[in-house]
Amino acid sequence: MAELARRASPARCVVLDDGVRLDLGEARVLPPGARVVGPDGRIEELT
Repeated sequence: MAELARRASPARCVVLDDGVRLDLGEARVLPPGARVVGPDGRIEELT
């Protein structure tokens, strides 16, 4: 997972459950609570 995060950088890898949809809206910003893969490969929740 860390390799995936490094390859996608500076973009963020977002973790979604089955059937979940993410709407970024016009601001194109991840909402608080979104789960992303951190640079060390761990899944983090945005605050």
